[in-house]
Amino acid sequence: MMLFKGAYAVLRNPSGHREVSFDDVTEASEAVLTASLLMRMLDKIEKRLSS
Repeated sequence: MMLFKGAYAVLRNPSGHREVSFDDVTEASEAVLTASLLMRMLDKIEKRLSS
């Protein structure tokens, strides 16, 4: 839970309060990949809990 809270705070909060420009393509892609990984983990947990 803390991993998700921390990742959400780092990736979402700055863009929610001001314009964020990802000048570094690698940093931008890593932010997207991190969000994708977290969503995939949630999907797996949801599937496991619904079984």
